[in-house]
Amino acid sequence: MLFVLGSAMQGFAQYQINGDASQISCNCYQLTPDAPYMGGSVWNVNQIDLTQPFDYNFEIWLDCSNWGAD
Repeated sequence: MLFVLGSAMQGFAQYQINGDASQISCNCYQLTPDAPYMGGSVWNVNQIDLTQPFDYNFEIWLDCSNWGAD
């Protein structure tokens, strides 16, 4: 599974990578490799003020192989 992150604060974004996730490029992360029993996550460490407007854009590509994403 690939997860591409983008935001209005792109220049200031810092992401926490967990489990089997890995960074593919500047704003592209792979959450799980094509292998059994893998799990991973990525999140932005900067908190969002929910009383203010915010904008995040992202794309998700799901795999259809035997060990691809759920």
